Amino acid sequence: MPKLGLEITWWVTIVPLSKPVLTINPPKNVAFEGEIMTFHCEAQSGSLPVLYKFYHDNSIFHKIKVPEREDSFLGSFKVSVTEENSGKYHCSAENYMGIQYSKKISLLVKELLLHPELKYKLSWSAEEILMTLTCETQLPSEMSDTQLQFRFFRNNQELGSSWSHSSEFQIPAKMCNEGHYSCSAKTEASNKWQQSQGVWTCLQVPVSQPVFTLKLPGSLAIEGHLVTLCCEVQRGSPTILFHFYHENTILKSSSVFYERKASFSFSLTEQHSGNYHCTADNGLGPKHSEVAKLFVIVPVSQPVLTFGTSGIQAVEGNLMELHCETQKGSLPILYQFYHEDVILEKISAISGRRGSFSLLLTEDHSGNYHCTADNGLGAQRSYTVSLNVAVPLSRPLLTIWTPRTPAVIGDVIQLHCEVQKGSSPILYKFYYEDTILGNSSVLSGRRALFNLSLTTEHSGNYSCEASNSLGAQLSEMKTLKVKVPVSCPVLTLRAPEAQVMVGDMVELHCESWRGSPPIQYQFYHEDVILRNSSVSFRGGVSFNLSLTIKHSGNYSCEADNGLGAQRSEVLTLSVRGRKPASDPSRSPSNSDAREPTYHNVPAWIELQPVYSNVNLKGGDVVYSEIKHFREEKTHAGEDGLNPSLLA
Repeated sequence: MPKLGLEITWWVTIVPLSKPVLTINPPKNVAFEGEIMTFHCEAQSGSLPVLYKFYHDNSIFHKIKVPEREDSFLGSFKVSVTEENSGKYHCSAENYMGIQYSKKISLLVKELLLHPELKYKLSWSAEEILMTLTCETQLPSEMSDTQLQFRFFRNNQELGSSWSHSSEFQIPAKMCNEGHYSCSAKTEASNKWQQSQGVWTCLQVPVSQPVFTLKLPGSLAIEGHLVTLCCEVQRGSPTILFHFYHENTILKSSSVFYERKASFSFSLTEQHSGNYHCTADNGLGPKHSEVAKLFVIVPVSQPVLTFGTSGIQAVEGNLMELHCETQKGSLPILYQFYHEDVILEKISAISGRRGSFSLLLTEDHSGNYHCTADNGLGAQRSYTVSLNVAVPLSRPLLTIWTPRTPAVIGDVIQLHCEVQKGSSPILYKFYYEDTILGNSSVLSGRRALFNLSLTTEHSGNYSCEASNSLGAQLSEMKTLKVKVPVSCPVLTLRAPEAQVMVGDMVELHCESWRGSPPIQYQFYHEDVILRNSSVSFRGGVSFNLSLTIKHSGNYSCEADNGLGAQRSEVLTLSVRGRKPASDPSRSPSNSDAREPTYHNVPAWIELQPVYSNVNLKGGDVVYSEIKHFREEKTHAGEDGLNPSLLA
């Protein structure tokens, strides 16, 4: 037979929780410190297990889990409340179906005890006098059955052995020393107590003669140190009023209740030297201390270093006074003067607070100075003061540097102006004749430079001037000659007619319009030198040539003044056959060929170059371009003539 299987299925139903209810027992909104309060949180329906959470001002402060097999849904716990437990409370209940929150309730926790008040009274018997201390406090009416405990103190020292249920404490008069009394009270179940305010009490005793003391940080009373004045009595009932005196003037008053002494402190000044004492009085008559003397020693203040008197300039050779002065300090004072940290002088002042000495100034005395002041309580150093000794300028020396000799137009030369001594800053000025070329201010050093690009106008006399705050000095003059390279010379030819023939007398003239003399001129025919001539003035050179048939060809000239030769453009001349004997115009006597300045030659022509090829188809054909003179010329370099070509 087949086996029969049996399958059993359990169905578990989980029910959501109802909203929980938070309760506090005893049920009230106001509680007192130390009370035991029970907090309950319960959901009326729902499936277990349940997790309860308790909240104080929205913060979880306790959790309780109710297991599945519990018969009750209730979660509770107990707390001994304090003032910190005041606030708003609610709880939550949570199972597998979710979480539910209760409503909020408030709880105010108050102090159980008011601050106690200490009272005392004196009682007499035949044997003794007793002082009874009573610690009084109040409980809320609903807590009136609470058991209290008490303790008593004098000058913060406990009287008796420990806490007591009695609110009273008795002291025999023979033990009764004036002092500060207080008490504390607490509930029996609590560790928190309340303290009363202090009370001074006991029999009134006149003060004893006070003892006055001066307390210093060292053996000397030094200005700036803290001194403490103390006044103390060995006995006397409170309250005691202390007065502190300086030369019978009250400095300070102090009323003391808890102790038999008073004190106060202040920083010493020079004015605090003198006699001091104190008095003490508790209403039964004042008592005076003995007098104490105080002598305050004053350290020197930071000295101030000054030079000379107003209006005296620090100039080499002048006598300068140095002063070192302090505003305060006990005498004697030793002053020391320093130049660049080297001692110059020491002076001891036994009266007044100033030391001085004189110094004959040289240039080496420029620099940094300071002084120190010391009266045995520590040296003080002044701020550093700078002194600049002004030195008059020596006569400047002008030198001219040129890149070559002689100086040529276009060269850049340097003018150097230098003094051997003199204080900076120095202003240098460079002159050409009486005209300022430029200036330069030199903050350090004694030399200035000036660059000049030479032109033809720069030949002449140069000088320089140096000046500082003490005056100006002028150098000697230096003469500079600027040489000008020759320009490309212009070759011109003068002939009696436009067509030249064998036997004609012509004049060749070569001139550079620019260039420093002397100038060497050379005339060429087909690159063969015809003539050379040197002139020491401007205007060019000329020479006459009686033409033959061999003189046809190319002519040029060259000019050179030692700065480089320049060659003219080529001028071509074509000479025709013999001239007719009857032509008087071709006579050399009619052409003033030796006149180099071209004066009064209107009939003569200047031959111009033709910048195109000349095609000669026959020996008798001549191509020419002729320019006639229309103006009188005074110099060859001013007439603007160009080389001419006759072909």
